[in-house]
Amino acid sequence: MRNVLPVADLHARDGGRSVVCVNRASPIPDEFALPGSVQWCDVGDVDLPQRFHDDPPAGLVVGTTGGMSLERTLTRMAREVGVPSVAVLDEWYNYAVRFRSPDGSWNLPTRIAAMNAMAVDEAVLEGLPRNRLFCSGSVWLSELARQTSAFRPELEAAIGTAALSESMPGAGAESPASLQVTFISENFTSETEEIPGMPYDEHGVLRDVIAALDALDSPVRLINKVHPSRHDDPDTASGSDTVHVETHARGSLLDFMAASDLCIGMKSMGLLEASMMGKPVLSYQPGMTPEANIGTAVRLGVCPLVTNRKSLHEWLSGPWDRKPESTREYDFISSSAPRSILNELTAST
Repeated sequence: MRNVLPVADLHARDGGRSVVCVNRASPIPDEFALPGSVQWCDVGDVDLPQRFHDDPPAGLVVGTTGGMSLERTLTRMAREVGVPSVAVLDEWYNYAVRFRSPDGSWNLPTRIAAMNAMAVDEAVLEGLPRNRLFCSGSVWLSELARQTSAFRPELEAAIGTAALSESMPGAGAESPASLQVTFISENFTSETEEIPGMPYDEHGVLRDVIAALDALDSPVRLINKVHPSRHDDPDTASGSDTVHVETHARGSLLDFMAASDLCIGMKSMGLLEASMMGKPVLSYQPGMTPEANIGTAVRLGVCPLVTNRKSLHEWLSGPWDRKPESTREYDFISSSAPRSILNELTAST
């Protein structure tokens, strides 16, 4: 959604009419604020197929997911009535599954916006047609880079500590913790069917992280930020004498990360985002091999990867509090990303 909202906002500011379709039956992460310039439509309140046939939009912009979703339904409806569409990629892996139907057939939009040339080449290798792909830059990561340009030291005061004091119970209370860590939860469990052969699950990773932090023998406040898909079923973990664990299903991940000294995750895009915010980051994926899908932040070289408990303990015991490199070197940062997507949509009409 965060790759689509800036495009909708730009179109509205250009004088067009932008309507964002959402499914309010599913929880919308707290950081996704709807711009005042656009309208929104709850798909539970309308007959979408009828609306597409009676009053089709001039164009459609959607995000992508790995499973059956509203985005896929809208893409199919747009194709059936001849409405041009652009799908916006947001990750550097699993390109093909985002456009495959259960029967193996393609469900392709008119155009596919990729973050950079690397994403285009990898998508083609997975079978996506090159003539439908174009480089737009990453809408969301470009906006994040703008907000955190030069890694402003006032960031924590502006969007971190203040926001945390409102969103976290007891955040204003005195805490003896000398280190605050955010654990970026992901929905990786032993029941995760779409990731066959995964050598770890989220529960085991979190237990290992708590044990490694406990071994530091210094007070730690560990924020377990639950993945949006598990708001109603968060993984509550027990801490230790030195590690105080707080599990939060709500609140903005960006706010939690901004107020932390260190961010630990698995494959989450949040690791790249935290790195761009100037935070030390670590990917812990026990049993994972380097040639496997190890996540975007690791692949782009901004996040170290450790794959066993011993290495996790060693890394946390070492001088990890170093700042990441500047985002200005990244070729997916482009302030014109929303405009590029709108231009492609217009050219397809």
